[in-house]
Amino acid sequence: MTPSSNEYIVKASNVTRLAWLSALAIVALAAAMFAGAGAAKAEGVGSPDTECQRAFGPGYVGFKVEEDEKELNGTYKDSDTGLTIVISGTNSSLHTFDYKSSSPVSVIVKGGPDQGTLYPSSDNGTGLHPPFNTSSKKGWYGISHITFCSKPETDKTSKLEITKTAKDPVVAPGGTTAFTLTVKNYGPGTAENTVVTDDVPQGLKIDSVDEPCTVSGQSVECVVGDLAAGKSVSFNIVVTTPKATVSAPTEDQLDISKVEAQISLQPGETRTAEITCGAGGIMTDGAVRVDHVDQGTGDLGSVEVHRVNSLDDSTYGTEVTNNATGQAQAKIFGVCVSKKTTLGNEVTVGPLVSKTFGFGKGINSAELTCEAGTTPVSPGYEVSGSSAVLIASTPTDGNGRKFTLDVSGDEAKVTLSMRCLTNETSSGAPLEFAPISKTIEVGPGAVVSEQLTCAVGYKGIVAGWDYEYGLVPLGNDPQPITRVFRIWNPSDQSMKATLHLLCLKIRTGGSGSAPSEFVNTGYVNSSTTQGPGAVLSDTATLTTDALLSTEAEAEDETDIYSARLSGRTLVVSVVTAADSGRIKVSSASKVSLGRKVLRKGSVLGTGNVSGKSARIRLGRLAAKAVKAGKLKKVRITVKSGGVTRSELLRIKLS
Repeated sequence: MTPSSNEYIVKASNVTRLAWLSALAIVALAAAMFAGAGAAKAEGVGSPDTECQRAFGPGYVGFKVEEDEKELNGTYKDSDTGLTIVISGTNSSLHTFDYKSSSPVSVIVKGGPDQGTLYPSSDNGTGLHPPFNTSSKKGWYGISHITFCSKPETDKTSKLEITKTAKDPVVAPGGTTAFTLTVKNYGPGTAENTVVTDDVPQGLKIDSVDEPCTVSGQSVECVVGDLAAGKSVSFNIVVTTPKATVSAPTEDQLDISKVEAQISLQPGETRTAEITCGAGGIMTDGAVRVDHVDQGTGDLGSVEVHRVNSLDDSTYGTEVTNNATGQAQAKIFGVCVSKKTTLGNEVTVGPLVSKTFGFGKGINSAELTCEAGTTPVSPGYEVSGSSAVLIASTPTDGNGRKFTLDVSGDEAKVTLSMRCLTNETSSGAPLEFAPISKTIEVGPGAVVSEQLTCAVGYKGIVAGWDYEYGLVPLGNDPQPITRVFRIWNPSDQSMKATLHLLCLKIRTGGSGSAPSEFVNTGYVNSSTTQGPGAVLSDTATLTTDALLSTEAEAEDETDIYSARLSGRTLVVSVVTAADSGRIKVSSASKVSLGRKVLRKGSVLGTGNVSGKSARIRLGRLAAKAVKAGKLKKVRITVKSGGVTRSELLRIKLS
């Protein structure tokens, strides 16, 4: 408890000297009582930080005010911490003052030789004063200076960024390459319990992974542990693509394409937009993707989509509001399936199936169904009377589609709609569908872009999703073999999202083929809260090209990916045409260890390639140089099948 501004005021007018001394004695007694009730005496001088740490403990920082008491009233701001102090009610006769602060502070009021009065943490105080002058009994010492002490909260968040690349993004069917995942922590805090995961697409064979990564089926997990600020780690996943298969030739096929339009919104503006396939196409899907909101004026969730729906069999429309105080950018996309095949056979779609619901506040779901022999396409919704977000639009086990909306206000009027595509052409040739889906994890604070890719000979015609409550859908982009979903997690917890894509075979007959494109996404997670700008997923695409000559590939089929020292053994990840060969390790630079020298080019060890790796026993001096950080890179030379390949690699330590 601090005294009120008038608690210890003793007026000197119209009193005798005896009365004045008596008043001072009362003041002294009150000061002593106050000291016992929260105020204390501070000893020592130094910098403001030193003063605060002596008085209140480690971690405190100080902001000193040194003004004449008569000029003490005013506002003071610490440019280092942003702390603002307002001093008022100063009594230069009694040496007291009041204060208010923008955040709680502990206070040292200095006066007299090496002395000060301490006040506990608060965002305000009245009647603060220096120590009592017991020697002269003239009341409190004059104020020499005031130090306001605060203990800043340590920012323990980290900012992880993962990048993923394919060493050879295009290979021949049956070829081998490596995905490299690199994670860096931009700080300021340590990223604790960091784990990298990667679900390698079906069809790719996992040949090897760097330690400490482990493999379970198609899933790779790399336990990093604690990753300090400024540090990074990298891992390689070596994979082999499937061999080529031949599709049965067919003559009749569909044309599937994409259309799009830009939507630019001023602050507070509501706009409508339409896109069309024209008379020759059926629009089987439409979506609005939110791309940008001016910095500091709102976030991606500030753009509200009231409607995305099929207006006729070839047209989609939307209505969008920008609730930010700055400009926003969005796009509307559509997928068009030709109404006639290349041989002139017709593809037909039924009239709009729609139903209107009254949805209350919270999570609401409803389902629409198509008749047998048709497939649901062209899903849409329209909301009025309240705000709502479409958090799920998914195919059902039956011949239907389920919609789930999160209504934020009072009851909303929601109209759900779709069309039903006939499952065969006018000639009776069946349309062949291939639904695909996967579940991902979206880290806290992250905006991720995730892809689903149809197999060769197929294109995506309808997207779907089911987002855990709290995720914000930012739309999706049909490409159209690949569908890219954009998702924002504004929370401080990881959440799951399940993505769907209905793929339609371009040709109306014939057998499928092995995928030629593999979209592989790596993820990083940590128990530490991630700060703004964290990138917790990244995608690399691997493509097989049947036109690549296997003979040409054989000339350069030796690849060297990584080198890791375990004890004195150097483990090298390597791929050769015959899974065999000889390997040599040489020093990439001159290294001195005491009186001993490793010259550049010195052979550190030799060995045999077996399978996808080689193990070379290094000499004691070489191993010591690596562990000491003096030998960071080595040159690795592999001879296999009459071909020699050399790579300069950085050595990792187990």
